[in-house]
Amino acid sequence: MEAPTLPKLIAIVGPTASGKTNLSLAVAKAIGGEIINADSRQLYRGMDIGTAKELNDGSVPGAYAVQGVVHHLIDIADPDQEITLAHYQTLTFRAIEDITARGKVPMLVGGTGLYVQAIIDNLDIPRVPPNAALRHELESLTTEALMDILTAEDPEASETMDPFNRRYIIRAIEIVRTTGASNASQKKCGEPKCCVLLLGVQRDREELAVRIHARIMSMLEAGLVDETKRLMSKYGFHLSAMSSIGYCEMESYLRGEISLEAAIERMEARTRQFARRQLTWWRRPGTRDVVWVESDAEAIGLAEKFLRA
Repeated sequence: MEAPTLPKLIAIVGPTASGKTNLSLAVAKAIGGEIINADSRQLYRGMDIGTAKELNDGSVPGAYAVQGVVHHLIDIADPDQEITLAHYQTLTFRAIEDITARGKVPMLVGGTGLYVQAIIDNLDIPRVPPNAALRHELESLTTEALMDILTAEDPEASETMDPFNRRYIIRAIEIVRTTGASNASQKKCGEPKCCVLLLGVQRDREELAVRIHARIMSMLEAGLVDETKRLMSKYGFHLSAMSSIGYCEMESYLRGEISLEAAIERMEARTRQFARRQLTWWRRPGTRDVVWVESDAEAIGLAEKFLRA
């Protein structure tokens, strides 16, 4: 008996501000795709401007949609809720099954490398239960101190970790301390669940720096300061999600610790550093080959060829 045919999945990755959103919309419109979010911050309601989230425009009744393209796994939790990698993986495979059953093409799009890898490689994720005492201890430390701990105890994980996401740094420390083994050694590839085309958005360093600056200024004009105020008012100052780039700097500004100009400079520096780490993630030895593209037309052509094969 022949093995069942695996569903085809197109994944689009790349550094922040590289243009993943616009390219993915163009590809989705051309091939009948639906987009599954792979940005860890866009899972959360109310975190819109600071995550560069495309808002639901109502173009598809009953669905979260942008320009007629249905999106999945956006605004599915409040910022004070935790969505584990294992939970995200379960929800995404469920979405892929649903999209494929309706004759559409699932597309995984976002800059959180571990989320994408968990799907395309069907990672066997360690089910390490939360350690409340350890988390309480770690929460009292600065983000820099947490990264120092992770670097000492799991240097491989620290190389590709978002150095400003407290929630994921603490979880990585929790895993290595509970199991006594590195995070990477516990994430084994399972049997593939999809046939994957992995596309990456290519930008040279100078162009990416310009795009990062433009994005940050656009966020400020759109009301990032007021959005941060609302989140701080509702959830407090010490929410892990608020350590994300943009919110952290605006929080420091609102608390009177730094000027707005200094907050913007810090935000740009952190975003450039994060973009470098995103590229490092997909260029590590042993990872899947990424087909880097520079235009919508190139990506559409590759997607159409992949679907015909």
